[in-house]
Amino acid sequence: MRISGLSHANGIFFIGPTQIAEVDGSVIKKPVKKSTWWQLRLLIKAWRSLSIPVQLAVAFPTGALLGAAVWYQEWFWLHAALLYLASFHFWFPVQLKRYHGAEHMAFTIRRQKLEKESWMEADIRNAGCSTAAAVTGCFFLMGMLPFHGFDFHGVIITAAALSAAFITEVLRRRFPERLALITRLSGRLQQACTTAMPDRLMVSLAVRSLEELIKHEKTPVSVKTR
Repeated sequence: MRISGLSHANGIFFIGPTQIAEVDGSVIKKPVKKSTWWQLRLLIKAWRSLSIPVQLAVAFPTGALLGAAVWYQEWFWLHAALLYLASFHFWFPVQLKRYHGAEHMAFTIRRQKLEKESWMEADIRNAGCSTAAAVTGCFFLMGMLPFHGFDFHGVIITAAALSAAFITEVLRRRFPERLALITRLSGRLQQACTTAMPDRLMVSLAVRSLEELIKHEKTPVSVKTR
């Protein structure tokens, strides 16, 4: 049984197979369905949802305008790389970073069985964070860039994005030692870009929510963060 964490600008959701615990410790007593994910997505700040169309709005016009330029045909990979590196995954406002940090620390406290009073000792990095998938996607993107002469800019970006999460999960489960470099890079990016030190209340509420969910699920738990 997996429990996933989903941070947003107003809090954290811990999601189990059958129930969801909110950051305030309450538990939504209803089955988790596909529709539940859409409900959760609607609670996330609109800027995250709008970031993808904004990127597309930038990518296509500039690509069309620059496509006629000889230099762009040779350097379009830089355009693709900049779009990827500026993707919404690293556009985290301060409050979301703090909740994301609290989410990671709650998993660490639970995994290492730390006392809540020792929350400052909890690692803010998490090997299961989606940042690892973003880093994997970057490796895939860079690996595919030498083939840019075949003129499938969109296919390259799409393939990198879609394969990243799947490949990361397979490596994490079966060949964790091969994911060491990505895990280290992901950890550094988490510290620098996607998390910030939360306050004691944030961590306390996150731990209580996670424990509440585990208690209601009543099954062995492994954890994953997004």
